[in-house]
Amino acid sequence: MSKRLTLLLGLSFSLSTLAANHMVVIGGGGEPQRDFTIFDHELQNATNFVQRTNWETRITFNGGHAKTEKIAERFAAKSRGKNTDFTPQTYEAIIAEYERKINSGQIKSGDQLVLMISSHGSQRMGNQKTHNVSTSAYQKQGLTDYNTLGGSPTVSLDQLERLTKLAQSKGIKLGILDFSCHSGVTQKLANSNTCIISSTGPEHFAWGGTPHTFSAKFTENMRRGRNLEEVFLEAMKKKKDTSFPMISSSIGKEIQDTMYPLISPYLHDTRSEITINKMKQFYNDRYALDRCENLNDDYKTLVNFTYDIENITSKVNYSKLRNLLTEYQQLQKGIIHNLNYLNSRINSRTKKDYCDVSSGIRYCFKYTELEVLNLEVDKLMDMVREQIKSASASQKPRLESSLKIYQNLKKEKENLLKDQRIRTAHQFWDQSQQLKKTKDLANQIADEAQLAYYNTYQSLKRQESSRNPCADIKL
Repeated sequence: MSKRLTLLLGLSFSLSTLAANHMVVIGGGGEPQRDFTIFDHELQNATNFVQRTNWETRITFNGGHAKTEKIAERFAAKSRGKNTDFTPQTYEAIIAEYERKINSGQIKSGDQLVLMISSHGSQRMGNQKTHNVSTSAYQKQGLTDYNTLGGSPTVSLDQLERLTKLAQSKGIKLGILDFSCHSGVTQKLANSNTCIISSTGPEHFAWGGTPHTFSAKFTENMRRGRNLEEVFLEAMKKKKDTSFPMISSSIGKEIQDTMYPLISPYLHDTRSEITINKMKQFYNDRYALDRCENLNDDYKTLVNFTYDIENITSKVNYSKLRNLLTEYQQLQKGIIHNLNYLNSRINSRTKKDYCDVSSGIRYCFKYTELEVLNLEVDKLMDMVREQIKSASASQKPRLESSLKIYQNLKKEKENLLKDQRIRTAHQFWDQSQQLKKTKDLANQIADEAQLAYYNTYQSLKRQESSRNPCADIKL
């Protein structure tokens, strides 16, 4: 046998044993009825990536948006497949499909499977390990609650835990890219073979709709030969929003566990009704019933942390970040003062039953007076009216009871707001010129914080030679 033939046979054998690569994209849920979604940038970037590679692909992305559908069709065409709507049924089917492929050996040890989730995401609720994402093809008026995904059908990412354990047992390299809001909770799915990348922390929005978000920058920087850790760090450095991206490497976890709880209050702002309501919730949950000293202690700990990481990353100075934090802290004092002012006249712990029995069943909601005051009752009533239109005969009595309860809650809220002291404190959130400064400050703090994260990560990485699942998955 000639040397040339021997070399060719050897090359053929090595190519046949190369690891296979698989990418699945799901999402597009919870968007209003229009021809695009806020997820188009990352979907387009992911499509550009797979068009340049030999990755096997699968997509289930919601229709009802003409421009988005065209992008999804291009992604699906890479593997001569078709796009299907993202529903609870297709979600479960995809998980089952990839479990079968792993168990049958179609996807084998050393192969790579990357799952990208690009949809609206809720906060973690109840006993969940992770959180829900929206599967709604489109919402007539958009989502009614961006924290709970109220008004939208959802699926839980807890269902992916089966896949992470199977991949670990079979030696599959699994990457889960959760680009939804509140996606930091998905970090809990990480294991020795599974890399989790989240576009933000558990308490924050991920943002979308521009080419400057973390998810857009991440997918834009997906290039052949780069690993997921490298792409994450590049996107972290270049993004322009107030999210807090997370990665499941040991270094990432070390930084995130320390930094995120401290920086979290400074990433909230009052740029819109959505963010105002989120900020209200955060401060009510975290500080309203405590003394301001708790807030001051957190501030001092964060400032000390910036000095600590300066020692890790030599030739770096975080005085700008400290100055911004100090300026924001002055606003926080006003926020806490007004919350305490509001809560001093409202029972914020005892929950009262608000019930309706007109349908023959006793149907109740439990709210504190403070929760009643913060309810967006008109939006909730509009949502229930829409649900009643398409409800079955068996569903209508309960929905009609809900509507009556919300109507009574509206009157309750109006009565609460007749108290001058309560009204003054409550309107602080909506009218304060002081709070309007939070948008600019939060964006500047996010820019400086992500630079601090990036520098600290790179310094620790140079000191730590061990591998991690995110560095092991190569594009």
